[in-house]
Amino acid sequence: MISKFLRHLLFLPSITFGAISSEIFPWAAIYSSIYVKFKKVSLINVFLIFLVTGYILGSIYFFFTPPIKIFSATAAYFNVFLTFIVFLNLKKPHIKKIIKTTKTMLIVFLFFGLFQLFGATTFLQEIYTFLIPRGNFGSLEMYGRGVSILTTEPSRASMEIIFMSLFLRKFIKSKRFLFDVVIILFVNLVVQGGYALLYSFLYLIVSVKIKFYKFLFPPLILGVIAFYDELSAYRGYYIISRLLQDDSFLETLVALSGFRVLSFFASWNFTFINPLGGGLGNWQVSSLEALNLTSFDPTKTTYFIYNCSGKWCEIKPTSIFGNVLLDFGFFGGLILLILAFFYLRNRIYIYKTNYDVYFIFLVYFFVFGYLGHPIPIFILAICLNKNFGLLHNNG
Repeated sequence: MISKFLRHLLFLPSITFGAISSEIFPWAAIYSSIYVKFKKVSLINVFLIFLVTGYILGSIYFFFTPPIKIFSATAAYFNVFLTFIVFLNLKKPHIKKIIKTTKTMLIVFLFFGLFQLFGATTFLQEIYTFLIPRGNFGSLEMYGRGVSILTTEPSRASMEIIFMSLFLRKFIKSKRFLFDVVIILFVNLVVQGGYALLYSFLYLIVSVKIKFYKFLFPPLILGVIAFYDELSAYRGYYIISRLLQDDSFLETLVALSGFRVLSFFASWNFTFINPLGGGLGNWQVSSLEALNLTSFDPTKTTYFIYNCSGKWCEIKPTSIFGNVLLDFGFFGGLILLILAFFYLRNRIYIYKTNYDVYFIFLVYFFVFGYLGHPIPIFILAICLNKNFGLLHNNG
């Protein structure tokens, strides 16, 4: 019973009850700890422990990072690591339970999102705020965005739905194209936002067969032309329209994308000047230094104008690897990737039918994602699991 309850909470990491300052509660780590199996300690595991311990000590003695910050950062990485390893080794009966739960939660997300959009969740405001203190129980249409469903913001909601849909569409035998259209429309018209446009576009590229483009693109183009003024009020489409109008593509993209694109460039700039990183959990200091290393102007960037009075302020990179670069630096990040390669090379199984998940996860991991968020992690792990491949191939 507890296991089933926690299995549903895997898809609700934003439910924190306000118990922790982070926007992600470690439900995935708690669930995974039930099924983790300790085997003989490998040399890679020992080296990884020494590496992380060294960075923890270095962060304390060289960067004077508060222990609570180090613990929080370590917990975020651990949440990802443990979840990935456990789901990579799940047996077929357990995978079937995850598939069933994913179906249930996707349906819940879709209906709850529609209720939010039409203001039918107002009576749940107190309960919603208690469960997700940083969330928004209603629509954010006045800000050019839609609904956040059961997350803290629309961008997370769109990312979660896309990954869940990529996973489930593998088991849809008929009317898969209709399913794809519903998901793309829902993410763009209900959830909305820049991430909604980005991830749904990636979903379209990797999932929808080219032969269906002739049915999809003509009405899509006609719809954009007919409702151009209405669509321009949506944040994602507003950004696209501005990019097409302005000559300075990169500067416009950085200015309109909040801190997301900027944090990507900043973390890479930082790591080449600080190849050992800025200290584990020390992102509030290292991110400021990283931003100062860029050539961009905070007085021309929307996010910093409205949130930081036109000055640089600390931000966490919007990708897992961006956080790795700030915390561990170029050398630390490279070592972690090499360790991951040697650890996984005999454990993962690459299936052609899962290339859609692999491709979008790479975008999530390196550019636009969230450190500690479990849904993309365990979906990737299952898709790399040999038992999932056997299950999928056998229908």
